[in-house]
Amino acid sequence: MKLKVNSEESLTRDKTEMNSFFVDRSKPSGVHKLSDIFGGLHDSPAIAELMADETVRRRILEDTIVEIVDSDDYMYIGDTDGRLVVGNKYLKEASEQFLYLDVIHELVHVKQFRNGANLYDTRYCYVDRPTEVEAYKLTVKEARRLGMSDKEIADYLLVEWITRKERDKLARKLGVRVESRGRHKTQQMTKIP
Repeated sequence: MKLKVNSEESLTRDKTEMNSFFVDRSKPSGVHKLSDIFGGLHDSPAIAELMADETVRRRILEDTIVEIVDSDDYMYIGDTDGRLVVGNKYLKEASEQFLYLDVIHELVHVKQFRNGANLYDTRYCYVDRPTEVEAYKLTVKEARRLGMSDKEIADYLLVEWITRKERDKLARKLGVRVESRGRHKTQQMTKIP
């Protein structure tokens, strides 16, 4: 499993642009309330955009369950009950900024799930799946608000379950410029043992 880490510059932006967001990395494996792991989401402009209705926003933020599992997975939504699942290694080692962006992305999926969407529609490849494109659009918009460069966003989009070519296709859909060669030093992937 590879883990994304931020540059020092990005970590500085974390503290200035995500004032109320926090992560409690000390929670053990098991089931928790979203707000017990990821706090301050009620102040997120992306969450306000995703859920303009304050009642819906409060309900989703209060009712969403987070399951921390003993694995090195990133985050995903459980396909049977819509809970957010996160690997304990990722929770403990990922940058706060990437965790924030991933939570934004996954909360789009929580809302989609509650509206009856098929999050894992196999008629589409991952980068063409409408639910993924919608989630990434909001995530990229929030990444830009945080001041992330296209290089940083493109590296954020390059996850291990897609190829560089698929990432480039997704980036084009999202209006993110990508360089044709090499990984940027600011967002290197680090191998987790």
